[in-house]
Amino acid sequence: GESEAIREQIGALERKNRKLELQIERETELRRRQEAASANMSGERSGLEQQVDALMKKVSETGLSYKSAQNLAREMTEKARQSEQSRGVEEKIRKQAEAREEKTQALLLEEIQRRKESENEATMLAMKVEELDTRGKRDDDLAREVARLNVELLGMQGQLSLA
Repeated sequence: GESEAIREQIGALERKNRKLELQIERETELRRRQEAASANMSGERSGLEQQVDALMKKVSETGLSYKSAQNLAREMTEKARQSEQSRGVEEKIRKQAEAREEKTQALLLEEIQRRKESENEATMLAMKVEELDTRGKRDDDLAREVARLNVELLGMQGQLSLA
């Protein structure tokens, strides 16, 4: 009856806890992937900046013809554009990672709160079960006492009829 309902509630709470744990694991994995992607983008940007530096060095070291200087300028402009693009992507990934981190922390706090509530609920349910057990034992004790008194009463009635 009541203890069966309590067991069902406990089962539901355990399933809910597992679901939250899986969600936190997924969020953590996504955050890890985004951090790795951000690190890759930083590496690529650094590589592009080194290429731009190398091109700048080429310009200063050699007196190139107008045509090749024009081509070099186009190439440098493209590299600078790519570098700027990668900065924007990196910033976007960083912001996403921060948002994931905040979401993960919120989920973690929610999980902690739910666990506290679950523990409180489980404690209350255990107290109810104990109370029901105590009531059942008391009822059994009373039934035995009534039976004993009935036997005693029958014994007295038997003595009275003999007398």
